[in-house]
Amino acid sequence: MQNVRTPSSELACYMSFGNRKLSAWFLSLTAAALRVSSLVDSVSYYDCKTAAAWRVRGADLAHAYSDSVIALLSPSRIASLPTPPWSYELEMLAYAYANVGNSSAALELVTRIVDDGRRTAGQDTLPTGFDADNIASVYAAIGDTASAMRWLKVGVRQGYSVHWYKMNARLQSLHGTEAFARFVRENDH
Repeated sequence: MQNVRTPSSELACYMSFGNRKLSAWFLSLTAAALRVSSLVDSVSYYDCKTAAAWRVRGADLAHAYSDSVIALLSPSRIASLPTPPWSYELEMLAYAYANVGNSSAALELVTRIVDDGRRTAGQDTLPTGFDADNIASVYAAIGDTASAMRWLKVGVRQGYSVHWYKMNARLQSLHGTEAFARFVRENDH
């Protein structure tokens, strides 16, 4: 890590998905060290801290970081962002709600995100404007494996790799399941 002097918060976040050691390293970084300066940076920072915390320390710390995302993304703050539909922020908020056990709020946001994506793309095409990876993470967090797997397949069509899914800490509850193993076998080419 000494060779990466000042990684961006996004780079450090993705590095933290690599393994437990990198997750622990990311947890030790402060927002100031990563030059977190905007609302979106802050949300990304706490969202990545949530995933790293699950891998290294468990639910209590992960829930605390999810609570931070929920606090940052109040409806008035989302509405103040410069460009609708704020899909990324809504996806992070849905995952945070799912992570702290508020499944109904999480699913309400997922419905809104997907409906907005379908309106944008048209009913007969792949919904656009959001990451299926994040939608799958919400379903994984609430324990709906079948829906999570459906969205992972959409994510592959959006360009996500099976390798990413295998290391994505947000999908940890799926790793080791027969459904995930079958998905990997069918899509890892």
